[in-house]
Amino acid sequence: LFQQQPAAPLRGKKVRVTGWLKTRDAEAAALWASADTAAPPRPPAKSAPRVVRGTQDWTPVTLVYDVPLNATRLSV
Repeated sequence: LFQQQPAAPLRGKKVRVTGWLKTRDAEAAALWASADTAAPPRPPAKSAPRVVRGTQDWTPVTLVYDVPLNATRLSV
């Protein structure tokens, strides 16, 4: 699942994204987000510190990051 939205309402704010992952025989699964900017350099993508591996039932995963003031679009 991949979603994008305009970053303007969230510029300069801290964002928390929570998702639930369910895996079967996974080498690794994680929540990922990035903020696009109009001019380089582009901030690095962020991933949740928790990686889900193997076979797991529904597991909550949370990612917290700061949205840059010059962000144009957020991707999760």
